[in-house]
Amino acid sequence: MSVSLKHVALLSVMVLSIAGARNDRPAILQPQPEFNYQWQQPEPTETVRISTGVKLNAVSDSGNKWADEASLAILFRKITEHYKHTPTHVIIEAGSYGLAAPLRPERDHTISGEDDTLLFAEKEMGAMILVSEKKSVTIRNLRLMGKGRAGNETSGVVVKEGSTYTQIINVTIRNTGGHGILVHGSDAHHTIVKNCSVTDVGQSGISFANSSEASVRDNHVTRTTNHGIIFANGGSRNEVIGNTVRDAGIYMGEFGHGIAFDSHGWIHKGQDNLIKNNRVIRSRCGGIEIADGQDRMTIIDNVIEHSGREDSRRPDQYGIYFGGALCQSYQCLIQGNTVRGSYHAGIRIDAPHPERAKPILDANDKVVNPLGPTENVQIIDNNISDSAHYGIQIGFVQNVHITENEVRDSGKADIWIGGKKGKLTTYPATQVRLRNNSLHSKIPYEATNNAVVERQ
Repeated sequence: MSVSLKHVALLSVMVLSIAGARNDRPAILQPQPEFNYQWQQPEPTETVRISTGVKLNAVSDSGNKWADEASLAILFRKITEHYKHTPTHVIIEAGSYGLAAPLRPERDHTISGEDDTLLFAEKEMGAMILVSEKKSVTIRNLRLMGKGRAGNETSGVVVKEGSTYTQIINVTIRNTGGHGILVHGSDAHHTIVKNCSVTDVGQSGISFANSSEASVRDNHVTRTTNHGIIFANGGSRNEVIGNTVRDAGIYMGEFGHGIAFDSHGWIHKGQDNLIKNNRVIRSRCGGIEIADGQDRMTIIDNVIEHSGREDSRRPDQYGIYFGGALCQSYQCLIQGNTVRGSYHAGIRIDAPHPERAKPILDANDKVVNPLGPTENVQIIDNNISDSAHYGIQIGFVQNVHITENEVRDSGKADIWIGGKKGKLTTYPATQVRLRNNSLHSKIPYEATNNAVVERQ
């Protein structure tokens, strides 16, 4: 039975010092600073302009010409092969250009368009622009139109296989069956995605897989089938700053977070990531989710509104989540966020149920997800309102500080602290400190499962 903390004596006072192999985190967490990734791309020594008419033509500043080509992909390949070892800027002039195959920039190449340049997919392909095993490629000022959201796998821009120092800037992507932008591979690092717009895609808007050292800034992602912005299978030292994500997961009907980092159960660990100053509206599931082996995370100054759906049966309908269903996570600062109208919880911290979670095996059949509580979390100065269930929900967690938050209009309780109760034993929340929170709902606190709480 749930027992309100207003009516019970203090269960226990826990010392806040941290000890042990997994308890060596600092008592006061500091925000991860912005990485501000930037680098100097090689200055182009050649510029080529592509123009359209009855057929395609191209001319370089040095006088090289390509005339009467029927295919943009073929013409682009001829240009990039000619300047394969030369820093080159290829400008596609205003007009509409059909693509029957991907454009493949070479190392140190820039591809850009003008205000009215549109590239549209004429047939299904893996990507409209593909960067593979290349360094220092820039894609900017282009509009890409896919073949429609359903029934094909065409993505807008794909970066893969060891491509590094890639910049994707001011690119508009619409109606793709695959991802809007996809970067994947542990050796595909140092990527900037900035001022891009992605709408109506068949998978995720901006997607990274096992990639690190990326900056995702000031983009607009709207109406995706899966996630809005996702770092899957690990990824470290990434920043997601100043983006707007609306209606993530709207087409799928079940699974779509606004912004997510997922290490998939410690198979690919991730750490030292920053989520800051984003606006996430109407995600199908969580507004921001950090899960399964993501450590040392900072989530600050974001606005998350109306996460979750009444017609969904999924439990992951919260404004902000930290923890995991496959394995726990360690150390997170959640500060200064505004969370409104979450269908389940405004902020939830949790870990897998030890009696239910399945072991994750590596290639050598070794278990890589030892189960225990999510640890060392600080929830500070957040404004949480209109959560259908709980403003703040604390599950199987150890050492969490909940300080100076304002919570109101929660459907069940402003703060719920419990842990998990299994058939074999209870896994309570422990070392929970509540301090100077402003709680306005009918039930301010609720504690269950012998949770160990200190109130000040």
